[in-house]
Amino acid sequence: MQHSQVVVSALHRADTMVVVQVTLHPRGLHPTEAARAWYLHEEEGVSLRNVCKEVVNMSGMVPSVKAVWNAIEMVKSNQQSLPQTPTKYANCGRKRKLTPLQEKRSPIS
Repeated sequence: MQHSQVVVSALHRADTMVVVQVTLHPRGLHPTEAARAWYLHEEEGVSLRNVCKEVVNMSGMVPSVKAVWNAIEMVKSNQQSLPQTPTKYANCGRKRKLTPLQEKRSPIS
């Protein structure tokens, strides 16, 4: 059985290219379809069987309920792994550039 590959690339620096490779089964969902399935099921409350009718797998066919469920679980696990640590920039000791009156008058704030 041949697996499909999705290559997502992003420019990291002027001389370095970052390449992320995801190997998917032909009956699995593409990451954008998985995100769409997650939105339909979690945000709009559509049942898994009806989500199957709305999305397509890598082969362009209707995916199984199990494939949709796996894709939704992968999206959920990726959401939970995002860093939620607060920064401590307020403690860095830098002096304020603008006075409170200047910040109040600033059109950007």
